[in-house]
Amino acid sequence: MERRGGVLGGPQIGSPVQSQTCRFRRVKITRLVVNVVTKVRPLEESRDYALSNVATFASPDEKHTDWKTDGEIYDALPKLLIDFAAKSRVDSGYRLLSRCLRHALDSKCPSLENKAATLILHGDDVGIRINSAVPASMRKKVVYNPGIVFTATEVLCCECNCQCGSKAKEQIVCVHNFPLLFLLLLLLMDALAESMLLEFAACMRSNIWDKTLWSADDVESMKQSIGTLAEAAGEDISGIDLDNITIDEFIDIFETGTEGRKEWKQRCKKKPKPGDHCCITDIGRFESTATEAKKRTKRRSMEVDLDKDIQASEEEQEDNTKVPNYADMELLINAAGCEDVLDSDPIAWQLLKMRALKQRNESALDTRTLLSKSKEFEKRWQELLRLGSKRTHRSDTSEHRAKKKCCIDPTTSPTRVVTPTELLTTEALPPIITTMLQESSVLENPSPITTSRVTPVTPSPKKKSQLRRPGHQLPSRPTKKSQKKKEKKIRSFRCCKKGCTHNNRDSPETRFFCVPMPLKPLKSNNPKKEALINHAGKVLLRQEILDRTISDRFNAKSKCYVCEHHDFEEVSKSTAVTLNSGEKMHVTYKLVVPSGAGPSTESKTLSRGTGRDRGVRKVLDKILAEDKKSSKKSGKKKSGKDEDWAMCAQQMAEESCPDQSRIQLNPSVAAAAKIPLKKGNADDFLQDGKMFRATPVTETKHLRRKVDASPVVQPGMSDSEVKRRTGFPNESTMLSYIIVACDGDINIIKQRQRQTSLTWYEEWFMMFEYIWNRSLTRLEDVQKTFSDLRLEDVLRVVDAKIDICSTSRDSWPMFASFEEDKALQKDKWASRYNAMRPVMWDMTGISAYAFSSADLQRLTFSSYYSENCFKAGIFCQPCGWMGTTDLWTGGVSDSDYNRRAGYLKKQQRFQENDLVETDGERRVVRFLNIYDKGYRAKMAAWENGRQLVLQPDFKESDKTFNRDQTISSASVASDRGGNERVVNVSKRAGLISKGFQSNADPTRFNKVWLTWSFQANFMFDRVL
Repeated sequence: MERRGGVLGGPQIGSPVQSQTCRFRRVKITRLVVNVVTKVRPLEESRDYALSNVATFASPDEKHTDWKTDGEIYDALPKLLIDFAAKSRVDSGYRLLSRCLRHALDSKCPSLENKAATLILHGDDVGIRINSAVPASMRKKVVYNPGIVFTATEVLCCECNCQCGSKAKEQIVCVHNFPLLFLLLLLLMDALAESMLLEFAACMRSNIWDKTLWSADDVESMKQSIGTLAEAAGEDISGIDLDNITIDEFIDIFETGTEGRKEWKQRCKKKPKPGDHCCITDIGRFESTATEAKKRTKRRSMEVDLDKDIQASEEEQEDNTKVPNYADMELLINAAGCEDVLDSDPIAWQLLKMRALKQRNESALDTRTLLSKSKEFEKRWQELLRLGSKRTHRSDTSEHRAKKKCCIDPTTSPTRVVTPTELLTTEALPPIITTMLQESSVLENPSPITTSRVTPVTPSPKKKSQLRRPGHQLPSRPTKKSQKKKEKKIRSFRCCKKGCTHNNRDSPETRFFCVPMPLKPLKSNNPKKEALINHAGKVLLRQEILDRTISDRFNAKSKCYVCEHHDFEEVSKSTAVTLNSGEKMHVTYKLVVPSGAGPSTESKTLSRGTGRDRGVRKVLDKILAEDKKSSKKSGKKKSGKDEDWAMCAQQMAEESCPDQSRIQLNPSVAAAAKIPLKKGNADDFLQDGKMFRATPVTETKHLRRKVDASPVVQPGMSDSEVKRRTGFPNESTMLSYIIVACDGDINIIKQRQRQTSLTWYEEWFMMFEYIWNRSLTRLEDVQKTFSDLRLEDVLRVVDAKIDICSTSRDSWPMFASFEEDKALQKDKWASRYNAMRPVMWDMTGISAYAFSSADLQRLTFSSYYSENCFKAGIFCQPCGWMGTTDLWTGGVSDSDYNRRAGYLKKQQRFQENDLVETDGERRVVRFLNIYDKGYRAKMAAWENGRQLVLQPDFKESDKTFNRDQTISSASVASDRGGNERVVNVSKRAGLISKGFQSNADPTRFNKVWLTWSFQANFMFDRVL
């Protein structure tokens, strides 16, 4: 691979200039720290101060390129390397820096811990000369020997034996020189404080210093410096008394406390070696070298967590022993009207029918039970289709929907609660069938509830009688004093509108509406546009209400109320909303607020009305005066205001015009008659018990709630549209596969993510369309198509559905049984492999992007495919059932994968459980593994249950085959032709065919690879 270099200004190693200006001293690199820091600089700031001479990092605000955002490389490398790379190349030197990280973080590159360096003095500066081996990233057994001389501010000279390296008097730097600087930086970052203390302890024990020359101040200063270094190394010195301890005792305490330093060493654990190929999920995240270097060069603190990938458990997962409910799957598919799918050609539907029939025969269900279950499934499926056609606020599996489906049976005991299923079947079916229906996994079992009229009766425990002698009387129990119940204090409040005297104590029948509370800032640092607009609308609503009631729009009072005796209106107000980008957007809202701008617009006195109203009021005043006189003469007291009001109303009706059925009372007349006149139009604006609300009207089609929008896709789509977007041949096949993936459980089918407003149909359709990856090729397209979902919500939905499919795949047997395979395979396979259990295995590659890490490059590069890729095994049985195994790194060989992947062990367990009856005896029929000639698999197959191997004959070069070998090889090659079609089907999904992209999740990609082959068995015709 070409190594491009850059021009370096300065002397070379071995030049005459160097010998005149530098003095040399050979020293171990770990001891180099003690020489530089303890002698050249004071031991005060320990690690951070020492690093400032060798690894000064650039400011985060400093720009190094013309890009919008600089890469992570500029945060991981010291300023010395960045500045030199920028000056030595025409561009910013990004390629030189990236290659520096690629070689330095290579697991084949040796550490500088046990290397020796040369300490030099270049004028007034201290410099270092380092020579170490740097292996080639791709070429095997090729190692370069670069060297570099540098100070804290500049690189003096360098050399390398590669094609682009500096030789003799050349002034060129190659990509192998800078890795030495970064390796020194890693050594200092990982073990600076620890190495300084260990080297200092070695010097103290060797007595190379005259301790009698140390003053008391020197000793005290050294104790403080040692304590600082010990804390930097992860040791706790809070319990050590520095005044009453010697330096030697302090060092002994540090050397014995090694537990704290193990955690820091764990962070530096290297990636697997190139020969340790494994599943891509075991590697973890495929991080770039820049990201890895940024983590390695972070300042160590106790708040930084260890890498989760290093602490990942290596325990193997146990096999899933759950048995799928094939019978309920078939019943639900028939109830959904998709019975034609069960008769189609894909092999999975044929297996489903056979296994459902076997499962029904084993359970011995009668016809009436099956018929009742089928009717219940049809009813629930129609309800499910209704839910898929309209978005809802909450999940349909919540408690309030379960309560609606329960009713009380009045003929039974008060605590008897029955479900609709029981009501349908209790009268016509015997109790045993009702019990079976209740225990069925596909029927709902809502929790029992009771209404207010029904009181549950619980038997009280029996009281134990006290033992007593004959004639002995029991002591009387002391009587408890009656305790007065404390009355609950009712919080009093009044209407906040000026001039209104209503409050909740004097007018308990009056309704009060709470003004929106003061809003706090949004919690999210990057809120969505809709959230900002809704938040601004609520703030504007509160300000407008307070402006119309208490004339103080910025009042911070927590709660305010407005009574129903006022008029309300809907007004339009605008405000400026600041978006995340800093732009201001003017939004208009429709606000429901109290009418009027304040108390100044209301009349201080009541109007006396027209002449008729004045006359009526005189009559009322006269009646009230006579009533008072009569009450004084009689000496009797009236019962209350209600009686006065009744008398006044009666006399007023007699004096009024009799031909009018309805009289519009004037407020003054009503007050004189003591008639409670209700004001306001609150009922005209109430909506779901809520009065005050703010609705944005600007860009309503973009700002309306997503739950109010129509579903993007819903049941009843055309078969051509379903095939174009998901790959399924028709909608019936897609719905049937959803039923299979959810194990025939409707509750699992309609599960929705709480973070989205999509229906269950939309979520499943979105997952299928994203994996098919024809109409929607990017996540951005998925977001825009399905109601502008957030990226994390899209991935959350996809992961949830893939997990359901993965669980279903794991519950199904990995292979078809011997009887199923023989019953469903074609006649030619029965004649060719009679009484055998053949399975065809092959390997295929999935393309991957070029990794920046040298380790990942070697692990994933395949010389056969000439690219970085992942490899996986693919199998197919003669009946047409196919499957795949986990993706591994592309550098693994076919034979190694076959031996270590673990599917041979699964085949052994399967053949031991699937016994075949021959001659009245149940025996094990071993697998016959049909491989290509590239495998070396006979020993591995024999070690796992003595399985057999069949593959084409192969010989050394220039050797010919005999007749039998030629016929055998041709026969195997002909049979394996169908296996090549399996490879094509397994990579037919667009998300798989385009390969593993940058920043992709390896766990999600591996699950998609495994579940797609399982899904393909239900989608496409048999390949054999």
